Amino acid sequence: MKSSGQLVSGAARRWVVIVVCLLLGALGGWLAHLVAAPQYQSSSQALVVIDSLATPSDRLAGSGYVASMGSAYAEAVVSPGVLDTVIAQLALPTDATELAHRVQVDRDASSPLLGITVTAETAELAQQVNQAILDRFAEVVPTVITPPSGVPPVEPAPGQPVSQNSQTVPSTASVQVLTPPTLATRASGPTTFVSVLAGAAAGLVVGIGVALWLAAVDRRLSTVTEVGRAADAPVLALVRRRRGERDDDAVAGSVHAVARAVLSATASSEASTVLFASTSDLPAASELVAGVAESLSRRGSRVIALDAALRRARLHRLFGIAKSPGLGDVLEGRAELRETGAGVAGFPALRAIPAGESEHPSDALLSTGLAASVADLAQVADVVLVDAGDLDRSDDALSVAQATGAPAVLVVGLGSVTAARVRRYASAFADRGGLVGVVVVDVPVSEARRADAAFVRAEAVG
Repeated sequence: MKSSGQLVSGAARRWVVIVVCLLLGALGGWLAHLVAAPQYQSSSQALVVIDSLATPSDRLAGSGYVASMGSAYAEAVVSPGVLDTVIAQLALPTDATELAHRVQVDRDASSPLLGITVTAETAELAQQVNQAILDRFAEVVPTVITPPSGVPPVEPAPGQPVSQNSQTVPSTASVQVLTPPTLATRASGPTTFVSVLAGAAAGLVVGIGVALWLAAVDRRLSTVTEVGRAADAPVLALVRRRRGERDDDAVAGSVHAVARAVLSATASSEASTVLFASTSDLPAASELVAGVAESLSRRGSRVIALDAALRRARLHRLFGIAKSPGLGDVLEGRAELRETGAGVAGFPALRAIPAGESEHPSDALLSTGLAASVADLAQVADVVLVDAGDLDRSDDALSVAQATGAPAVLVVGLGSVTAARVRRYASAFADRGGLVGVVVVDVPVSEARRADAAFVRAEAVG
């Protein structure tokens, strides 16, 4: 199971999904604003008071009782006894339950002041409904009565109508309208900006959720440790993710570590040839071949860099030599091996042989000429480095390994291959000439730091 850090990192790599969902959400909010019916609000304020005909003591007791009954008055405003009458009076195509959702009652906890807000499809209808509610509420208020002088207020039982707990004695309570129902001059619904912003926020949440889900179900390897475990081989070096097309330092930092591994592999066996193959079309693999060849040449070794990636040749460009004649021409009988290749400026002990031209790459690499050519090169060089191409397009790299019997360095692109594929490739090379180790490329800076720290700890323990 992936850690939270891996999920967040995986979601961040899918930022396009998040941006698309955000934009779609904003578009949806705008469209919803266009098709939504405008809503208008009418507001009023009413105060439940004690009639002036009451005695001072009654008026004082009644005022306290009315204030304590604020919640009952607020419930009465949206009760069926009020709203059913309003619906019948205005011939509204609705029922009391639905209308109650369009009526908002605000009250002051310490006074019987009520604020009534009605929402409707037109400003005139909202005002009419508000006025009708006030009129009917004024008729209902006397039923929510003041108790006799000296008798404590009777609180309504939870969930029961007020009338079941009221006392049937003459009431002096009435309704005073402080603010008549207003007539709205514009719709009260959200503005276009608010609708778009709300849609964008919803889209952002959905986008992040989708990105996290995609990261969770993604079976591609996302850490250096996972790559090493899948290949069952040492991780020789890391190549961090490039910061641009001209970021040459990305590969240069790993060249020396790989060069040491190549020297160790050739010193521990009779073979002087090492293959480089990548899990997918990774330019860093060819750059590693060129960099390691130059590094070994500087150390005094006679090195030949052979481009056997007949489908996507790169070494000739990296070394600045002509593409033909090359290995493909030799294998298909158009040139002799001694006629191919050229020295590399600044590296007297380094010779580079390009891929050349090939009409049938797979057949050429399966021919007996490949093994003979590599054997001839091994006779005149201390180390032969072969760029065997990638395994994503074909099995050409495995054909090269089968023909030469040479150990291989597997270059793995982090986040681009599953554990099953890495295991399959590693096993295939191990069965042919052996696997020197893996080089992990396209490693994010954060993952590279974690992996470097792990390497340091491992070396300290060792």
